[in-house]
Amino acid sequence: MTNKLVAEKVQYASASQSDEFSGRFCPDVHLPLVKRYIIAQIGNVSVVDDILQDAMTRTLQATRERQLDNPLGYCMQVARNLINDHWRNHVQWQTMPVEDALSDQTGKSLEQEAIEQQRLEIIARVVEGMPAVRKEVFVLRRLEGKSRDEIATQLNLSIESVKKHITRSMLMISRELERLENGI
Repeated sequence: MTNKLVAEKVQYASASQSDEFSGRFCPDVHLPLVKRYIIAQIGNVSVVDDILQDAMTRTLQATRERQLDNPLGYCMQVARNLINDHWRNHVQWQTMPVEDALSDQTGKSLEQEAIEQQRLEIIARVVEGMPAVRKEVFVLRRLEGKSRDEIATQLNLSIESVKKHITRSMLMISRELERLENGI
């Protein structure tokens, strides 16, 4: 035990024996002891203050309702119960199915995300390899959402030519994605 902890226990013992603190909850004396106990049990400093505040609030409420023989013991028991609740919730999270742990907030698994990423890379590669006009028609139609008429006017092409470029670009992409799925 460190000298500081021993000094705090001696301070508490002498304070609790005096008439001024007997049977009363004294946050100045009790707070450091309870906090150190919670830190030792949990180790996660971000949770310590929440548990400490909850334990102190419940103990103060109990002292208003009735006379406590051992307010520090009561506060430590409340803290112990809150720590148990914390660990119970923490263990439930740790024992969730692997599929749930491997999915993000959108519900997609890491495997699904990897497949989508691979598909996007293939599409980008195919689009980069297209002839300039076909590539431009594809980008204007699929990425910018322009109509065939708008594309024909913008690029000075016939509507039939725009349709042909869209069809051929989609065919090129479909073939490459099919190769991916078939492992070719």
